[in-house]
Amino acid sequence: MESARTPADVAVQRAAQERQRHELTKGGKEFEHLHSVLDLHRYLEESGHGEACKNLYSCDPWKYEPILLEELEKHRGSPRLRGLIRAGSWMTYPRMDLDAVLDRLHTVRRLDTNPADAQALDAIESALKTGKLGADLEPETQALEHISRELWLQLKRALAPHGIPSTEASNDQTTKPLRRELDALRPIRDFLYYRTLYPTWAKLGLETR
Repeated sequence: MESARTPADVAVQRAAQERQRHELTKGGKEFEHLHSVLDLHRYLEESGHGEACKNLYSCDPWKYEPILLEELEKHRGSPRLRGLIRAGSWMTYPRMDLDAVLDRLHTVRRLDTNPADAQALDAIESALKTGKLGADLEPETQALEHISRELWLQLKRALAPHGIPSTEASNDQTTKPLRRELDALRPIRDFLYYRTLYPTWAKLGLETR
């Protein structure tokens, strides 16, 4: 099984992407800005949350996601916030192609105990299989954000009686089922974000995973 990548792996891949982008932009194509972990680090520093990501090359989603999700709740659909959330997350799990993401979606179905989510998960699976990109994928992206947001709220409520902040959730053993489902959702969310935010890259098959 492929492991999560090191900063060196990411640097090599990003350099290759830049070479590809340079060649393609010579033909007049405009590419979206791919948010990086450096962008995430800068945002957290400037917003007074530098402790949530002290490493320039890797960030723990359990530390920064609660902070950015609160901001995303205020600014629904923000491309910048979505891109930053993904930027620190996609390095933390093995590389996934579409088949692997669909397999992860089936894992989420098994873990999800809310019957109301079934229809949304069906729509997400269909959208991924049909190759939706950009604005066409927005409804499914919002649906997954809703599922993720509800899980984080459950997690926050479960931690509150113990005085544990949501940024320390990974240290709590009593909330493992919720954390397991959030872990399962991350690659799906990141895949949706990639195809929604960066359709030019996605259309050309320049996946960043």
